[in-house]
Amino acid sequence: MAEPETPEAGEAQTSEGASLHVQSKDFAKMPSGKLEQWLKEVSPVAVQKVFKLPTWSYAFVTVLPEDKEKFKEAINGILCRDFNVTVKDGTPRKPPKTEEERAAKRQKKNSFPPGHVPTLKDLKEKLKNKSGR
Repeated sequence: MAEPETPEAGEAQTSEGASLHVQSKDFAKMPSGKLEQWLKEVSPVAVQKVFKLPTWSYAFVTVLPEDKEKFKEAINGILCRDFNVTVKDGTPRKPPKTEEERAAKRQKKNSFPPGHVPTLKDLKEKLKNKSGR
């Protein structure tokens, strides 16, 4: 199953604006469209993009870089329904691991040298040592 596409969801600075992390317990079951509508009503600045999954109690909101501080001041601390809203800077996603980083992981060590045919005694000792860990 494919994960939802979120390439710029966690980026702190995108080509079209600044991404902010907006959180409240009231956002947990709220659909993203309703949250986006509420933010547009409450916010004094234009909201460019809102990314939220239904189970999340937070969302990533993209605004223009020059409106970032104004948005934070206006939204941080206000009540949504029953709980306060907090606004933090969005942090960029970690880049995916490269092939070299994946290959650098420790490989399992084969306890038998190449070409050696293990005896029944060798296999029993190996199982005994494995269960004793």
